[in-house]
Amino acid sequence: MAGRRARTTAVRRTAAGLAAGALALLAGCGTTLTPEEMTRACTGFAAEVSKAGLAGTPTQAQAKAVADALDGILPGLRDPRVHDAGVALHTHLHGVDTALAKGDTARAADLAAKARADVTKAARACGLPQSAFLEG
Repeated sequence: MAGRRARTTAVRRTAAGLAAGALALLAGCGTTLTPEEMTRACTGFAAEVSKAGLAGTPTQAQAKAVADALDGILPGLRDPRVHDAGVALHTHLHGVDTALAKGDTARAADLAAKARADVTKAARACGLPQSAFLEG
């Protein structure tokens, strides 16, 4: 019984130590951006998204190119609201690409509408007009 109690205590101490270490690491990865960093991140994000042709239904090439470009942009979008909208947009643009590759224009149009809703969320979170994301 004493051996079992000692193991349980050791496991608890190890878990507590790991949790404390994880918190210390996360503390260094803050998501707070300065206003200047937020403006730069959002402006670059909007400029890239504006190439997607979301004022209508994007072409397959537009959807693929912007979705691929977002792979490199998303990690820099550290504001959770902007990042979440970017991830959803990324997913919907890949969906447009896939739907068009299969010749399913109705599905592509539906996913483009969802991508425009993501743009609305991103624009609101960035404090930019929606047109910054839609006009290339």
